[in-house]
Amino acid sequence: AGLKIHTFLDLYLHKKATESIASTLSGLEKKTGIEKEKLQAAGVVIDPRTGEILTLLGGLRLTPGAFNRALKAERQVGSMIKPFIYALALSDPSKYSLVTSLKDSKVEWELEDGSIWRPQNFDEKEKGDIPLLDGLIYSQNLATVNLGASLGVLNINRYLNKLGDLDLSDEYPSILLGAIELTPIKLAEMYSTFANNGFQVPLRAIREVTSSKDEILRRYPLELKQAIDPATSSLVRYALTQVIEKGTGKSLKDTFNEFPVAGKTGTSDNNRDSWFVGFGKNRLGAIWVGRDDNLPTGLTGSSGAMRVWSDLM
Repeated sequence: AGLKIHTFLDLYLHKKATESIASTLSGLEKKTGIEKEKLQAAGVVIDPRTGEILTLLGGLRLTPGAFNRALKAERQVGSMIKPFIYALALSDPSKYSLVTSLKDSKVEWELEDGSIWRPQNFDEKEKGDIPLLDGLIYSQNLATVNLGASLGVLNINRYLNKLGDLDLSDEYPSILLGAIELTPIKLAEMYSTFANNGFQVPLRAIREVTSSKDEILRRYPLELKQAIDPATSSLVRYALTQVIEKGTGKSLKDTFNEFPVAGKTGTSDNNRDSWFVGFGKNRLGAIWVGRDDNLPTGLTGSSGAMRVWSDLM
């Protein structure tokens, strides 16, 4: 019909992203001993200030009509959920600040069926009393679960539902450690709130549609809404810069030493899903690495997805 669809997509960036991710995944397969072409990745790069999608990769070796993992693959997010739990706490400054003491100690949580849930830290060690800031920087599971117990799982569900337009209702404590499934594009949209002073911008790929005579038929303007208090957003963003400075993302520090980068690593149970979301002032990238058959990869968020993100960015 002669319609012209004007997008924000950057074909040059997409080509470089595809080449970079393919090369990095190949190296990871060799390093981990995974059979060639078994690892998959999906991701999206956006401008968090405007919600413009600059490139979106649904997977490698895609064929026409193939499953787009960036849009449709709901995978367990692991520790990627933690910044939102800490944001809920910090939104009440009368009770919580970055120096509030959290107990990073043993937790036993009785479930409805009578079984006992006993989470552990990644290194299976307890740190005792630690500042709230350190709980997020070092992604301490026990500190996060104890914080979540104080906040209430139901309240956390409501907060996540509001921020991500989700539909969480079950009050399972495992949600505190990311036992929920999200797509890469949804995670990118949720994290963009921290990069954008608490404002949420719906992600969009299309700027406008015009006729064959260049008449504007439809525009997709910028939409902003305040989702998180700016002060809370600023505190979480600072904590996420410290993740890169000295926490689980510190291997990025030398690579991105000329400007502040914030980010968060995530790993699901048995290393099935490797995640990283990182951002600077005008770019945010969300990367997932895993297998379509959902078998373990041996990769953590920092050894898998963060490596892909670093090479790409």
